[in-house]
Amino acid sequence: MRRWGGRSRFKNAVTEGRRASHRLQGGVVVLVMVLAAHWPIFCPVTICSAGSPMSNYEAMIQPSHNTDGTLTAVVVRPAHGGGPAHWISLLLPADVAQGHPAEEAGRFFLARCGAQSPQERQENWHFYLRRPLTVAGHRPAPQELAPARGEDQPTEWRLLLPPLDDPGARWLAGLPPGAPVNLLGPFGQGFTLPPQRRNLLLLAEAPFVPLLLPLMDAMLDRGGRVTLLLPGEAAMESALAAQLPLAVEVRTGEPWAALPGAGWETQLSELLPWADALCGIIPAPHRQTLAEAIRRHRFRLEPGYAQVWVEADLVCGVGACLACAVEVSGGGVTRACVHGPVFDLVRLCT
Repeated sequence: MRRWGGRSRFKNAVTEGRRASHRLQGGVVVLVMVLAAHWPIFCPVTICSAGSPMSNYEAMIQPSHNTDGTLTAVVVRPAHGGGPAHWISLLLPADVAQGHPAEEAGRFFLARCGAQSPQERQENWHFYLRRPLTVAGHRPAPQELAPARGEDQPTEWRLLLPPLDDPGARWLAGLPPGAPVNLLGPFGQGFTLPPQRRNLLLLAEAPFVPLLLPLMDAMLDRGGRVTLLLPGEAAMESALAAQLPLAVEVRTGEPWAALPGAGWETQLSELLPWADALCGIIPAPHRQTLAEAIRRHRFRLEPGYAQVWVEADLVCGVGACLACAVEVSGGGVTRACVHGPVFDLVRLCT
């Protein structure tokens, strides 16, 4: 079986503009207009109306680098998933993957939504902001999509869509196999696994576990051990459970809201002294509680021990609009799209 080697919440365009305008007292509106005229981050997507999967690689639109600095990706598998997390699989040029899938996990692309024809690319700005697609691993493309001899085999990327209450995300979720998507990226900082670490503890709600699959594979490949701790008693869907490596231990604890609770505290008291690395997707209200638990069971929270993926409004990818501002320890602010969205827990908690 081929392994993967591994929300940001957007409202409609009017709501986004109002929120950003209020935050920066109108400055971001001017910035958006300038960037729309001069930078391809706001360039539209080229989309085809293919209605069914294509098995002949040479007959389908191929992933490529564009002259304006964007990427053309191709839908391999349309949106799938359930609950708060939906995923889409895209083909990208082989050279986009610069490192191990575990190093890409948590980074993101920005996708142009809504435009299909050249005329629409000039005039249709209903979705005037790109939508973030968070990386949950990549692997060589399926053999049936093998390129002609002498060409590099493209890479299949699994990406987390924004919540489907956003119209741009729904547009992306409705794309059929073979449809192209215009992307920028990847941006941001992903998870890292120092080479000397061998015992990995993962924390996440079940729908977001696929974001951590590349970390599981990377740790097991080096001979390490992995434990996944899920909040709450709800079991994972069978399709998700089937994706987990057999060597991963899965435990359940109290819901996030119960921190610190008897069930959760018992699990952490056993796992934190054992783990020499922790990666997770932790709701913002509970990060400080986790940091205190680490100090209680490990005496101190050391830099490099715990990393968390932070939900933020990832709009521009370069930190220019400040919509992704995240509070850090000491009262400062940083930009998730540049210095995150994966952060060392030390940076976020006092």
